[in-house]
Amino acid sequence: MKLYPGEYTIMDLLQVAASKNFRTAVTPFGEDARYHRYAGRAVAWKFAFDVAPERVKSGLSKAIGISKAHREKGVALVRVDGKTILVPMKVAEMMRAAGKRVTILASGATAAEIISAMRVPVAVG
Repeated sequence: MKLYPGEYTIMDLLQVAASKNFRTAVTPFGEDARYHRYAGRAVAWKFAFDVAPERVKSGLSKAIGISKAHREKGVALVRVDGKTILVPMKVAEMMRAAGKRVTILASGATAAEIISAMRVPVAVG
């Protein structure tokens, strides 16, 4: 669920972050290219990765390896799986490394820079 500024205090968010039952994250990728905070249910193995299912451990180990291998900065407008989306450049390159067919349509230092130059409809996510 999306959280709005002022809806919760910093103490509320710290309690969510410390909770085994819930999670929170921030993303700059939304309809208006501003930061948005999300909250939701946590995975059963939050804070206890050793009890995660083996397929989860294997998949996350692979993803962590791909992530550590990439240091790209900035953002990219990409075409992937028939959709045009705005993602961090690191994510675009990680998708390529994972075997996705990714076409970089535009890139820049910030999401706002790309959005202001766009002339095509984009699904942001």
